[in-house]
Amino acid sequence: MQNNLIILASAILLALASFNASAESQADAAKMADEATAQAEASAAKTEEAAASADAPATATESGDATAAQESTLTRPIEKFEDWFKECEMITDEKGEQIEICQISQTLIDQESNQAMMKIAVGYVPDKEQPVAVITLPLGIFLPPGIELQIDGKGKVGRLPINTCLPSGCQAGVQLDTDFVSRMKQGNQMTVTFGNPQGQGVAAPVSLSGFTAGLESVEAEKAKK
Repeated sequence: MQNNLIILASAILLALASFNASAESQADAAKMADEATAQAEASAAKTEEAAASADAPATATESGDATAAQESTLTRPIEKFEDWFKECEMITDEKGEQIEICQISQTLIDQESNQAMMKIAVGYVPDKEQPVAVITLPLGIFLPPGIELQIDGKGKVGRLPINTCLPSGCQAGVQLDTDFVSRMKQGNQMTVTFGNPQGQGVAAPVSLSGFTAGLESVEAEKAKK
């Protein structure tokens, strides 16, 4: 479930649904998800064309080269905040203008397969006061239940639908309300629950260590703009 920042940033732009979204806003989010999917696929096609025209032959260090290529899209070095990483890059918004998007993210690795099981990214949509979260999960998961979020096993449960599935994985985006962000800052662990291919619930623990400092750093970048 390797995922590049361009697709994540596009997903952040479509994450407009709140935990208590109305049917109308969910429909709007679904429409934006379709548009983001098309944009991401077009971007991926351009990347493949560029790779095909490259003169350098492929080597055994393909994964390392891919990582270097991804890092080259960043506008600054990745910063670490305990269990969260801050990433910034330039993207093109719906007006065709270049804007910088910063986000903090955390990737969970399946210990049995040593593959990425889930990635969660939190950042800000332009002109929105509240942060949004984008969660990327593997293809093949059970879609109808969507995703549930809960802090330290108590309190409000956030429920969100899965917006779209791309070759890189299935994504869900949600605008986080003030109360939930506050509890994330004060909490120790967030549990992300989704359905496996058999429809059984999988509870993925996300550490909140470093979340507050990381989000404050993203907010500082937002305040400069």
